[in-house]
Amino acid sequence: MSALKDLEQILRAYTQKKSTSTISQDNLERYAAHWAGEFRKTRPDFTDFSTYTPNKYHDLLEEAEKENMCSLKRDEFGIQQISYLRYFPYMLRNVYEEAEQRPESSFPSEDILGETIPDAAIHVVEIKEQFVPLLDDLKQNRSTIYRFLFPEGVRSMIIIGEIIQEKLLPMCIMKLRTYLSLQKNSEYAVNKMYGIFPKKEQLVKDLLSNIMTQRDVALRTLTDPDDFTFQFWTYLSSFVLSEYREKANKLDREHGFSQACHLLGLYSLFYKGRKKRQREKEQTFRHIDQNMRKPPYLFTFTDLYGMRDKVGLPISKKISQQELAGYLERRTKRKKDGPVTDILRIITSNKDEFYVHKERLLNLALQRVQIFSREVRAQYVKEWTDALGDFKKLPVMNSRELFQNDLWARIKEQDPLLSRVLRYDLMYICLKETKPSREIYIEANRIINQKQQNLIPIDEIMRIDQKRIQRDARTYLPLWKSIPVVGVLGVFFGRIFRKLMRGAAAIKDPSDIYASMKQTSERGERRGAEEYASSANGMQSPQTEETYAAPRAGVKRLGTSSSMSSRSRTVHQQVEFKKAIYELKNLYIGQDGDIQESLEELIEEWNPLVDGKAKQNLVEDVNSAVRDFLRKLKRSLMVKPPDEARVKNLSKQIADYEAFKRIKRKDAFRRYIELYMIKLLSLK
Repeated sequence: MSALKDLEQILRAYTQKKSTSTISQDNLERYAAHWAGEFRKTRPDFTDFSTYTPNKYHDLLEEAEKENMCSLKRDEFGIQQISYLRYFPYMLRNVYEEAEQRPESSFPSEDILGETIPDAAIHVVEIKEQFVPLLDDLKQNRSTIYRFLFPEGVRSMIIIGEIIQEKLLPMCIMKLRTYLSLQKNSEYAVNKMYGIFPKKEQLVKDLLSNIMTQRDVALRTLTDPDDFTFQFWTYLSSFVLSEYREKANKLDREHGFSQACHLLGLYSLFYKGRKKRQREKEQTFRHIDQNMRKPPYLFTFTDLYGMRDKVGLPISKKISQQELAGYLERRTKRKKDGPVTDILRIITSNKDEFYVHKERLLNLALQRVQIFSREVRAQYVKEWTDALGDFKKLPVMNSRELFQNDLWARIKEQDPLLSRVLRYDLMYICLKETKPSREIYIEANRIINQKQQNLIPIDEIMRIDQKRIQRDARTYLPLWKSIPVVGVLGVFFGRIFRKLMRGAAAIKDPSDIYASMKQTSERGERRGAEEYASSANGMQSPQTEETYAAPRAGVKRLGTSSSMSSRSRTVHQQVEFKKAIYELKNLYIGQDGDIQESLEELIEEWNPLVDGKAKQNLVEDVNSAVRDFLRKLKRSLMVKPPDEARVKNLSKQIADYEAFKRIKRKDAFRRYIELYMIKLLSLK
């Protein structure tokens, strides 16, 4: 590859010095050998072409042809002539420098070059169909040679991409100026354009004056058109073209005027379309900005690129991914010591990237706080229920500092985005630099502690209280576990049962357990009653389910003390309570029924809300009301186990709450409450 570059340097030097694009292979070999020695004086690594054989030159030139560096002419003896294709752009630059000084002439063509450009080096462009699309690709084709073909007998022209991009349009305006300065063309053009634009005579006069005296001003009206200037250039170029359209033998300058007006009309069309596209892109970016202020307030790059405009068309039809990326880069790049940008780019700990509008960051943060608070509270209630059910105390239950640290750890693990936006500096700036709604402003002020320049404790942000969670966790426990004395007895009897079970076959039917426990309880009660009656000289004090008579003073009794009687009565109540709940479950869902499945079916009947979050919230409100209601009745339910009539009565009281008046399907709603109460009271 180094030899190929060195060969091109020699070809370029030769063609520019000799002002020709061609050289024979023999001359190239002599010239390369001579100049290689000169170049090696300053560049020792330059290829030593004096050692090259004809075959080696042949291979190198074949490679140059594949690279579109040159064109080769061959005969039966091999390569005879080399055309250095990259000489032609150099030559055309010189030709157009001269053409700029001669606006009265036509644009350069191959006839005046004195050189024949190989067809392989030229891109032919049909001007009416291909010129406007070409203007979008010129940056990638600055050195490409083009041949423009015009309709209506107008002479073709030869040009390169960089001249089209930089010089062609001003040269066209100069040729139009030359046309208007000839004889009475200016006055004729003014009268013609007045007829096309009535009541806009002054605007027409000013534009024609700019063409004649201020080329740059006229150029801006074409490259940044409005409706009037676009029509002006279109009609003016068409008017000049119509003058020479029917003329068969055009003069050289008339070819130039026609070429210029063809190109001016197409340039006008191109810039009009580009401005329209630019306006559409700006509207698209404004639409993106407006949509980012709407829920869900949080967007990935894919979300933004997948948006639709006001009429439902995808924005991907109007902007490319590169244009969207550039827009986001501009809107999220913060200047040093500058204000927070309107769009915030947030990267979470797991490398997810999101975009949030500054005006909606507080909405997003508080919304996610609310959602996460519900979720984490449910997690704590479940975990603490399990722990309390095993008569354990977790460290986070009684230490607020440990509880707060645990909350932050869960946020970072379960919602990395919330941990990134829940920051004092970010929330404070957004509060001061935006205008949130009244509700958002009040809640943000609650969270932000401006005096200490930090946020309030995380448990206060989440509105989560340890004691409340413990109370709620206890409501999920069976009543016998939630009463301290009964709980201890439950553990005690559980240990006895486990020992008995290890020595005997397991009892599979729950009724056997109830029967055995009841027999033990009844024997204990009978034995205590007989001893008490014997010691009281046959006088039996009246007893009820709630109280036992006190023993006579001075009478000694064994095994029938008040404490033992109370324990016996509690065990009996526990057994009766379990039986009652077991019978209620069988009554409502049968022995093989699934209580959770039945609850979910009932939810679909009484809760027809479509919004999943609202539906879940309503169910949780109902469940919370049932738990609070049962918490007040747990002791009375233990004394007198509930039956079907009492469960129905309790469910009616809850269903009649003012908060649940909007629920219309009362039958399904009340049955749901009854079944949920049975679930809470169950001994599963």
